[in-house]
Amino acid sequence: MATKIIPIVQIDRFDGDMFFLSNFYESKIIYEGIEYPTIEHAFQAAKTFDKNVRQTIANVATPGIAKRMGRQVDLRTDWEEVKEQVMLDCVREKFKDPVLRAKLIKTAPLKLIEGNTWHDNCWGDCSCERCKNKQGRNLLGRILMKVRDEIMCEINKKETVKLLVVVDMQNDFVAGSLGTKEAQAIVPNVVKKVKEYADNEDMVVFTMDTHKENYLDTAEGKKLPVPHCIENTEGWEIISELKPYQVKDYGINRGNTFIKHTFGSTELADFISKLEGNCCANDKRFEVEFIGICTDICVVSNVLMTKAHIPHINVKVDASCCAGVTPQSHKEALNTMKMCQIEVIGE
Repeated sequence: MATKIIPIVQIDRFDGDMFFLSNFYESKIIYEGIEYPTIEHAFQAAKTFDKNVRQTIANVATPGIAKRMGRQVDLRTDWEEVKEQVMLDCVREKFKDPVLRAKLIKTAPLKLIEGNTWHDNCWGDCSCERCKNKQGRNLLGRILMKVRDEIMCEINKKETVKLLVVVDMQNDFVAGSLGTKEAQAIVPNVVKKVKEYADNEDMVVFTMDTHKENYLDTAEGKKLPVPHCIENTEGWEIISELKPYQVKDYGINRGNTFIKHTFGSTELADFISKLEGNCCANDKRFEVEFIGICTDICVVSNVLMTKAHIPHINVKVDASCCAGVTPQSHKEALNTMKMCQIEVIGE
C-alpha cells in the first residue's frame, strides 16, 4: 500500500531552522531612534515613554532579560491600544534585511503559528495541558504573515527583480595595505551604481573579506604575505562613501553583508539561488549584477560560483565599477567571465 503523504500546511514552532521568526532572534532594528539587538528588546522598551529606560533595556545582554525588565516599567497608558502596531512596526523593520526577507518569503504559503508552552495565547498559541483546549490569538504569527504578504506584493509589482552585489569595497583594498590607484578611481562609479539601486528600491548586498590576526599563518597568508582586512580594524571596514547603504550587523543576522574568509562565498550563492527561485515561482525576471574588488580574485570567484550554482541565471559584471590587482589581470578576468557566458558591461 502506498504511503500517504500529508502536506505541511503550517509552521507551528519558531525554533530550529525557523528560529529567525522569533522575537528573540538576533536582528538589530532601529525603533523610534534607538537601536535594539532584537525585536524583544524594542517591544519591551516601547512599553514606556521614558527614553532613559528604553536605552537601558536596549543595552541588556539578552532578550530574556529585556522581557523581564518590560514587566517592571511604568506602563504607558495607551499600551493596550498601540501594542499590536508597535509589534507590526518592529517586524517590518526586522524584515527589511534582505537575507531575512528571503527566508520569510520561503515560508509562503504556510501558516505561521508561534506555538509555545509558556501560556502565551495572545502573541502565540500555547499547547500545554492547561491551554491545549484554548485557541490562541497568535498575533505574532498573524503579523509575520501580514509582513510576508506585503513583501511578496512589493516584489510582484516589479517585472524584474534586481540584486547588486558589491564585492569587498573595503579600506584595505582601496587605499590601504593592498590599495591601488585603479581601485581608488572606480569609487565614484561604484557609489553612483549603489545609489541608483537604492533609489530604485532594488536590493544591494555587500561582501567583506575577513581575516584573523593569524592571517600570515594561513594558507592564503603564506602565498600573499600582506596582512589585510583583519576583522574589526579600520582596513576591514567598508569605505565611508558606501557605509550609508550598509546594514551594519556582523552577528547572526549580518544585515545585508556577507562575511567571507576566502575568495568566494557559498552563503552568498545560496542566498542568490533562493531569491531567483522565488522570482521564478512568481513569474518574475531576476537579474544579479556584480561590482567591486578585485576583478581577478574575489569578483570572478563569486561570479563563477553563482553561475555554477544557477547555470540559467542572468549575471552581469560592470567593468567600470571593478578593479583588479593590475590592469592586465583585470582585463584577463573579464575575458574569463565572458567565456563563461557572463555579460560584461561598462568596458
